[in-house]
Amino acid sequence: FAHRAAGSSATRDPSRPDRRRPMECAICFDPLLESERLPLPCRCTVPYCLGCWDRALASSFNSAGHARCPSCRRPVRVDFDPGDEDGPARGRLIFSAETGDGSSAEDAVSKEGVVNRLAEQAAPLMTRLLRRFGERHSSLRAIAEAPSEALRGRSIRELKAWLKEVGGSDSGLLEKADLIDALIAKAGGGMIASRVVAATEGGGEGCPPLCVCGGALERLTGRARMRQLLIEQHGVRESANIDALLDHAADRMPSSVICDLCDTQLSPLQPVYTCANGDATILHPTTYDVCEVCFVRYAVEGLGDEALATERQLLYEEEEIEAQEEVEAQESGGRGEAARGALEG
Repeated sequence: FAHRAAGSSATRDPSRPDRRRPMECAICFDPLLESERLPLPCRCTVPYCLGCWDRALASSFNSAGHARCPSCRRPVRVDFDPGDEDGPARGRLIFSAETGDGSSAEDAVSKEGVVNRLAEQAAPLMTRLLRRFGERHSSLRAIAEAPSEALRGRSIRELKAWLKEVGGSDSGLLEKADLIDALIAKAGGGMIASRVVAATEGGGEGCPPLCVCGGALERLTGRARMRQLLIEQHGVRESANIDALLDHAADRMPSSVICDLCDTQLSPLQPVYTCANGDATILHPTTYDVCEVCFVRYAVEGLGDEALATERQLLYEEEEIEAQEEVEAQESGGRGEAARGALEG
């Protein structure tokens, strides 16, 4: 975010003390200058730094289904400004007060609706970050255009593992050239480029791609991502049983991972780029994932936002309609009960 660095005392020279009286963030107790204090959308005067306010909203959203001020508990609406295509590769969170108190049917907004709205707002920044990552990493497109050259330096064991990762089989493939041909036919040059670069120095040529929140996107196999979800979000303990559960799920059911760009529910066999910040930010309070197809689309092929799917917008509109219909049904039911009561009286 544009404000991620705000509030850090390390940026001030300790040999030149600030004459203005410092205050402290109410959560982390880091010193804050008045200019660094986050303006709140409610009437609270409690000082917060952006990082703590962000995490507090994410925590309340995940526990109660609504982002609320940690002091007065008033509901907070969160939006995201992705910035301009030609501007800096960063956006900013926008906080405003919800009109209601969150207790009535009219005030209720589905958790999925909020997640979808924020993901839709952040999508232009994510595609811009991926395009710029591809521009900085010229090896991506070079490998995509000539994948066999990059694969010849890999061991047969690696090639077999990669082929299995994309749902292929090495049965009857005895020569390295046969494995390479099978892998290219199954995955394509773009996905091979993603795999090769991800396996090289933590993302290749310096650093991994960045998420819309500023965290690092880590490439995981579909199986590794499912393991992560089972342990972190569903409380499954790490044991031999988890592997049996993953084997069963990989063959019989889709993953619970959904790409935040194309809104596709991913197969357990599909690799995914997932944010290291997890659910610790209100920008993506249920974690953030980009499927490898979208990574190739924007980082390798450099496509524009015209390629963004419209399914998310349609889904969001449908949820808004369903929420409104539910409110109208409740109001209609209430009027019916009142009418019956009057007749009986």
